[in-house]
Amino acid sequence: MGKLNFYRLVLTFYSNFFPATFAITVICGFLCFQSSYSAWVVIIWFKMITTGLIASYINSYKKYEYVYYQNLHVSKVKLWVWALAADTVLFVVIIFLIVKLK
Repeated sequence: MGKLNFYRLVLTFYSNFFPATFAITVICGFLCFQSSYSAWVVIIWFKMITTGLIASYINSYKKYEYVYYQNLHVSKVKLWVWALAADTVLFVVIIFLIVKLK
């Protein structure tokens, strides 16, 4: 399988929970913009905990969908690592933009 197909599969998997994680990211960005730097630790923990809850929900809700990805030789761990890495990069970029705006 080529890299482009792999990234497309990860994007398909990530699109299942992108709206929820993006909404949490935007809320965290807004809270970071409104608060001082000392509150950022709480906001980052909020992001990590809610992302974990979303991942837990998706993991139980879509457990039969993993067979599709396994048939295409993409493991469950690899899907989660790449999807959560993309989510983390998006979060860091938004926080970086917030810092530049502040």
